Amino acid sequence: MQKAILRGLLFIAVALSARFSSAATLFPPSLEISQKAQAADQPRQAAQPTGPSGPGWISKCVSESRKSPIECSIEESLAIASSGQLVAAVAIKVQPKEDEPIMTIKVPAGLYLPEGLNLQVDNGKPQSVPLQTCDAQGCYGEIPASSNLIAALKTGKKLSLTFQNMAKTTVLLPFPLDNFADAFQKIQ
Repeated sequence: MQKAILRGLLFIAVALSARFSSAATLFPPSLEISQKAQAADQPRQAAQPTGPSGPGWISKCVSESRKSPIECSIEESLAIASSGQLVAAVAIKVQPKEDEPIMTIKVPAGLYLPEGLNLQVDNGKPQSVPLQTCDAQGCYGEIPASSNLIAALKTGKKLSLTFQNMAKTTVLLPFPLDNFADAFQKIQ
């Protein structure tokens, strides 16, 4: 009987926690919801990406088995320096039977979908990227990487992704293109 009452109270507390910003006001400290964990989450929400999460564009090739075709790609990602949390990523995949490479882009969840996602190389013309799906980890778009786009990326200095957040503020995510040409050459 007591267990049923405790489960009922816990259910009510969980339901109410969705309506209030601070779970600590609803749960006693014995349930291990710490203020440190809540404080750790707040800077992540306000933090801005500070740059690439690694050494620049990385090339890699994989195959499902020894007999299956090799699929090669290059990728670059942006992360928050203080936490290492991934913010955005761009990958270009070259598949053996496809005419053009495919560019896949991941941006943070919580963007204003009607405004969409745009990419731009240096001061070139912005190109719309249709968003295909969103989940808790982010929103994803994909376009063919035309020979014109690849040429611009090879000679460019910066790839910019722009979108609007839910407050309709424009967000710009810059991806340096310093080693793009070298990385792309490795997968051709």
